[in-house]
Amino acid sequence: MNLKKISSILLALLLVVSMIGCASKEGPGSSEKAEEAPAATEAEAPKEAEAAPEEGDKQIKIGMATFMMAQEWYQNIVAGGQVKADELGVELIVADANNDSAKQVEMIENLISQNVDAIIISPVDAKALVGVVKKAQDAGIKVICESNMVEGADTRVGVSDRESGIICGEWYAEYAKANNIDPKILILGYQSLENCQNRSEGFKEGMDNAGLEYEVVIEVDGGFREESMNAATDAFTAHPDINTVFGINDDSTLGAMSAIKQAGLEDKGITTILYGLEGVAGRGALKNDELATAGLSTFAEYVGNTCIKAAMDAIAGEELPEEYISPSVVLDKTNFDEYFTENGDTFDVNFAAVDKLVEQ
Repeated sequence: MNLKKISSILLALLLVVSMIGCASKEGPGSSEKAEEAPAATEAEAPKEAEAAPEEGDKQIKIGMATFMMAQEWYQNIVAGGQVKADELGVELIVADANNDSAKQVEMIENLISQNVDAIIISPVDAKALVGVVKKAQDAGIKVICESNMVEGADTRVGVSDRESGIICGEWYAEYAKANNIDPKILILGYQSLENCQNRSEGFKEGMDNAGLEYEVVIEVDGGFREESMNAATDAFTAHPDINTVFGINDDSTLGAMSAIKQAGLEDKGITTILYGLEGVAGRGALKNDELATAGLSTFAEYVGNTCIKAAMDAIAGEELPEEYISPSVVLDKTNFDEYFTENGDTFDVNFAAVDKLVEQ
């Protein structure tokens, strides 16, 4: 074979090899391509690999053991907490005790067995939860309390109930003086919960601070709508001089308002003060019902949001305050729209306005 022919054959072979190489680089992805591709150095590693979560990463799980989801306060705490959890990519597991302390202990034990990273508790009975909170802490689970503190928990989230009660009392004192009311007061409380006691005592302290002469004609347990309606009906019958109602939550005052209507006392001019403006019922009453005089708003959605923040702070190992205080303010029909916007069947919180309260 002459040299010219050999050169032609070699040239042809080089062209074939070159074409095969181009096909392997430019063709669609395949197992062959993956096998032939050289291993990347650390400097050359693709950005997608850097952004991917490490194999050991797991989604943070937070349990929320509520007091009683039938009440709008807890519905909106959960709603506010869920918004924050979704924002942070956290799994939120909600369990409802339905006002049953034994059931709440069982629920918390179940959350511990699910290896959650933190548990938020709205205690039914704080004393009954001491043991299970210790069990959670021993398992390395952070415990955040909403409203009422349990011994051994990491921190508490909620309004300052006594201070909020004082705000209500001082507001009412000014209102009573301006409207020439000789206060004969029905207080619908809830003695088994410390935070509810603080609301009632704070209300009296606020009136005292303002120098108001008043008489608490009767103070009985309310807390729930039907029980409060029955208690108020009996109170109005036994003490027809009652001209003011203070309830430790919306349901207490709303129950009393139902009793006023059933007794035909709408024209008597009874002052009614709600506490919480927890959801549609209380907010709707203050906005649209002439019987509702005023209400202390404690912004349940904001509390739920803060509960998740506190849990995440605890999980991150940050130093926690003794309590995370949520803002509150007395609203009436003149300033209600500054903080809530009616949106169909519900009321949206103006979080920007609430943030300003926090800054004060």
